[in-house]
Amino acid sequence: MRKERPILFSTPMVQALLAGRKTMTRRVIDEPWLITFLNRMENAYSKADLPDTLKRIVTDKKNDGGFEVPCKNGQIGDLIWVREEHNIKLNGNYVQCLFKDLGAVMLPFSEISEKALNNIKKRKTLGKWQRARFLPKEFSRIWLEITDIRIERLKNITEEDSLREGVEMIVSKDILNGLYKNYQKDNSGFLTPVGSFLSVWDVINGDKSHESNPWVWVISFKVLSTNDKPENVDKEAATA
Repeated sequence: MRKERPILFSTPMVQALLAGRKTMTRRVIDEPWLITFLNRMENAYSKADLPDTLKRIVTDKKNDGGFEVPCKNGQIGDLIWVREEHNIKLNGNYVQCLFKDLGAVMLPFSEISEKALNNIKKRKTLGKWQRARFLPKEFSRIWLEITDIRIERLKNITEEDSLREGVEMIVSKDILNGLYKNYQKDNSGFLTPVGSFLSVWDVINGDKSHESNPWVWVISFKVLSTNDKPENVDKEAATA
């Protein structure tokens, strides 16, 4: 039975989702035992064999190691609802939720769970911009479905995957093919999408954080909806 899980996206990556550029995300693996295991795997296998070996460990319950490595962000087939920056206001018997791109969701009190509605009414931040992690599930407008999961080092990312991560091309009068956006500096860019991706990684995860080259979950997905939970999703999905 697949589950419904939340995931946080920064405003630039939400914009990439809405523009149809983003179909992949990378999340740091932070479990010490798993990092130790992956380091040992890296030393035991050649660079050519390692990707297939790691893929088998993630997807095959009867892998060589005798166990399945779980991804805490979800499994293939799970539904993902996006948390993003938001501004919640009360409007009569309705709750209005604004987003950075000027999109909005408005729900009557009757369509909001009692627990969520009580929490909203108690907020001291009504009418102010809030971090993504505080977005209630009822107001998530972007829904995704996980289609693939694998493990790799962050800096092993390819140009193709950098584009799937949603990096933006900016117009350049000097270079025929343009530049890829530098998310850390205005009015500058990169010749390849990989540099652009690493710049947005550092904006989200901390300056120069890419230099440690962490192990990451590589999660591919398809966008099911950008304007509310789709009606035709599997009704058997369970809330995580």
